[in-house]
Amino acid sequence: MHNYIKYFISILIIIILVSPVIYANNQDHILLNELGFKYLQNKKYSNAIKCFQKSISLSKEFTVAYNNLGSTYYRMKQYDKAIKYFKTVIRQEEHYVKAYVNLAACFFKKKEYFNAYKYYYKSINIDKNYVKERLNNEKAKKKLTKEIDGTKCNEALRIYQLEMEKIK
Repeated sequence: MHNYIKYFISILIIIILVSPVIYANNQDHILLNELGFKYLQNKKYSNAIKCFQKSISLSKEFTVAYNNLGSTYYRMKQYDKAIKYFKTVIRQEEHYVKAYVNLAACFFKKKEYFNAYKYYYKSINIDKNYVKERLNNEKAKKKLTKEIDGTKCNEALRIYQLEMEKIK
């Protein structure tokens, strides 16, 4: 019986010593995503892309990295690539509101207003408070007005403003 206790304690010590290494390896995709996000914030897009792609290669189900990769392409004005990654997020996690809002922004930039509205509307049905926080503020309204001024999409601005009134 005494040997069993020694054996059990030895196994327990090995598990305790090894578990931080195992845990760290399981978190690499998260750390890479965080590093990629820092690159994204500092407009170092090629580094951000590498980090997000590596994060995804380590964890195919990590939707945050796909969303961030899409956001990187969005900022690079590569809207079709961004759309691809945002749609991947939605296929993996149907109610990921950020991806719907990001898709709406991509389609708006591409002047595909019907698609933009479709994804915007879906985002409201998922999380009205998030959409309100993200889009119903002075900074967002000024940015949208600036983008729309001088174009032929004043109707899109009117629809946006009406929708914003509904979610107050």
